[in-house]
Amino acid sequence: YGDHRDLHSFPTRRSSDLLTTQSTLPSSTFHNCLSLTSYSIPSTISIIGLTAFSTCTNLKSVIIPSSVTTITASAFEFCSGLTSISIPSSVTSIGYQAFNSCSSIKTITLPSSLTLIEAGTFINCTGLTNITIPSSIKRINNGAFNGCSSLKTVTIPLSVTKIESNVFNNCSGLSSIVALQATPISLSSQTGVFTNVDTNNCYLFVPLGSKTAYASASQWKAFTHIVEFDVSQLTGNTDLSLSTTAVTLKNNTASVHISSNTLWSASSNQSWLTINPSKGIVSDSLSFIATNNST
Repeated sequence: YGDHRDLHSFPTRRSSDLLTTQSTLPSSTFHNCLSLTSYSIPSTISIIGLTAFSTCTNLKSVIIPSSVTTITASAFEFCSGLTSISIPSSVTSIGYQAFNSCSSIKTITLPSSLTLIEAGTFINCTGLTNITIPSSIKRINNGAFNGCSSLKTVTIPLSVTKIESNVFNNCSGLSSIVALQATPISLSSQTGVFTNVDTNNCYLFVPLGSKTAYASASQWKAFTHIVEFDVSQLTGNTDLSLSTTAVTLKNNTASVHISSNTLWSASSNQSWLTINPSKGIVSDSLSFIATNNST
């Protein structure tokens, strides 16, 4: 250590230059880098390492190239400023708590290249309102959506055969769950799958002929409103129409047919008028009931 030359005089290489020669974004590469607001991952990267962006609280956007196949555990945890993220179809694995507490993300579409949603993947993503689960998913592990308090609706595709404990725990904002399985997924060996979900007001939509099975199945039976629907009418489109746009009440009641291939809800802004049902899926008939106005 006899060389006393100024260390700053040695040439350095930017981290982005170094990363273009690697296939793995190393663990904790940007961990707690508070100055990082956006980042485009080099197209040479196939694996995003453990906690690579963890606690980058000011990171708002990140571009994941189609070269990436693996997002490892906790890769983006506590990135509370991240508002959106696009996961390419090249990704086949997302690790434990990869997006833990990414509280500003509102919507996520998972690619059909995935077969598993790992434990705690989206735990405490409190801003998440919409999640698209592809029909390739076979298993949803422990607490995958635990604490997603703003999540409004979720569809469990037919491909899913296993749901572990606490998956929807503390999803207090859920207003509807669509289960496409004619036979309920067994939850008898799991705990707290729907803890703190308002099962008195959250509607559970199930295939025709399966209401009785769900009404007696462990944890599923907690839902007050279990509604059957014709799965064949459910499509990927969002089309909705009414048989009429004007409603005339006769004997304080009226009926309107709704044609739909997606989830819908109906409400009245008048205290004297109620609509039943207040939500549904695919086609149905709405009943409008008026009460006497005492004023």
